[in-house]
Amino acid sequence: MRTHYCTDVREKNIGETVTVAGWVNSRRDHGGIIFIDLRDKGGLVQLVADPAILPIAETVRDEFVLVATGTVRARGEGLENPNLVTGNIEIVLTELVIENKS
Repeated sequence: MRTHYCTDVREKNIGETVTVAGWVNSRRDHGGIIFIDLRDKGGLVQLVADPAILPIAETVRDEFVLVATGTVRARGEGLENPNLVTGNIEIVLTELVIENKS
């Protein structure tokens, strides 16, 4: 199911396809792009979803349990989050499964 825990995904994984699983810590819709902070036992990683490609992302809410697959990329300049160990990367989703709704 999962290839990495959330905080195991780092800069060394840029360009790789990874699968993570966990709970939605928060969800933000920025008009055409949805950002999901996914958490597991290790911490948080940011997921990025285009609802035109993955319409299921629009239905995701806090505390939903997800399995997410995507490509790791560096966050844009000035968009890094120094408060997170995964704050320099994000996962652009290609697949999203809601395992459980809250």
